[in-house]
Amino acid sequence: MDEPMKYIEKKYLGLYLGMMANFIFFGVTLAVPGMLLPGIIRDFGWSYTWAGVVLASGSVGYFFSTFLCGFLVHKFSARTVMCGGLIVQSFGLLLFGAWSPIFLNIIMNFLLGFGQGGTEVVTNYSVVRMEREKEHHLMGMVHAGFSVGAVMAPLIGGFFLSGGAHWRTIFIGAAVISFVLVLVSWFLPFRCIAEEETPIRREEISGGPQNRAESSIPRLMIVFSVVTILLYVGIEIGISNWISEYFVTILGSSKSSASFAVSLFWGGILAGRVLIPLLIRKPTLTAQLVGLTCILTLSILATVLFSNPIVLSASFLLAGIGCSSIYPLVMTLVGRHYRRKQSIYLGFVSTGGGIGAFIIPMIMAGLADVLGLRLGFAFFGGLGVVLVFFAIGIRRQVTKLQLEE
Repeated sequence: MDEPMKYIEKKYLGLYLGMMANFIFFGVTLAVPGMLLPGIIRDFGWSYTWAGVVLASGSVGYFFSTFLCGFLVHKFSARTVMCGGLIVQSFGLLLFGAWSPIFLNIIMNFLLGFGQGGTEVVTNYSVVRMEREKEHHLMGMVHAGFSVGAVMAPLIGGFFLSGGAHWRTIFIGAAVISFVLVLVSWFLPFRCIAEEETPIRREEISGGPQNRAESSIPRLMIVFSVVTILLYVGIEIGISNWISEYFVTILGSSKSSASFAVSLFWGGILAGRVLIPLLIRKPTLTAQLVGLTCILTLSILATVLFSNPIVLSASFLLAGIGCSSIYPLVMTLVGRHYRRKQSIYLGFVSTGGGIGAFIIPMIMAGLADVLGLRLGFAFFGGLGVVLVFFAIGIRRQVTKLQLEE
């Protein structure tokens, strides 16, 4: 216990473990629709475009939720927002696929995404307030927990599918777990962070350089952060949603085998989120951010250029590693330097992810219908190049304003 405790104060441990459990399940709920997409498409007869619309509806729900939840946490409480989001999420999971009309499934996936937004904002807000100065271990590890769920879901789901289970069974099972988490979350000790204000540096109190910098950078660093999260989440969700169909179409894999490819991608994300905060210490946080966006972009381009199963698998694994710490790094930088009204700033940046998760996979689905899945994935590669430039923009703003330790 001594080793983990050097990263977290004892009074926060119970809440942190609760946040970890919720974020693990968040990863499960995010991976499930994409993992089951081949079966859903074939049972309901959806085109790639309509499947993209259904998946995008979850991102729309997430977008509205993250935008609202930053203000709701500030006005009400983290406990209320977390439990309310889990209830909405539970009904989305329970009823998705219960009826064949596409508009009903759009509504259910919207509810799922709306509930996920509550978990996103409350977890980021809570963990930023627990994190020690000049560290991002807690944020990295909780987002690693998200990846654990995203890896577990396809492995367990693939096992059930190979045994003959219908894909609806997995949605119902996830709904039951979600309802249980509502009860667990209600009793988490949120009071340990609610009664404290995040420390404010002496310069802020005296109206010094830090205060002046903070008043000017929402138009600069926040914009770069929102766009970076928008592009990153859109690429990540797009790959997660379509990787199983990519393996079925490009390599001729079975549906159960293709679901394991989702675990491969999320396994790379998990490895990066666990190892990078522990092993990579010398490069600054912004240098790590730029490096990871480069790895992600090159790996996606490799998936487009090669069809060998081994090369393709290795490329998606590396793409996962490239994705791994982009989100926690950006959230750590924003949470560290925007100390007043943290929940609002963090919710606003998270909203960029909702926009990206809505727009980017849907555009890719339309391209795939017209040009094929391979060129659809080439679209992700092109966006990766843009992502690198915005990561460089964050690095330059942080350096210019002397916000990095």
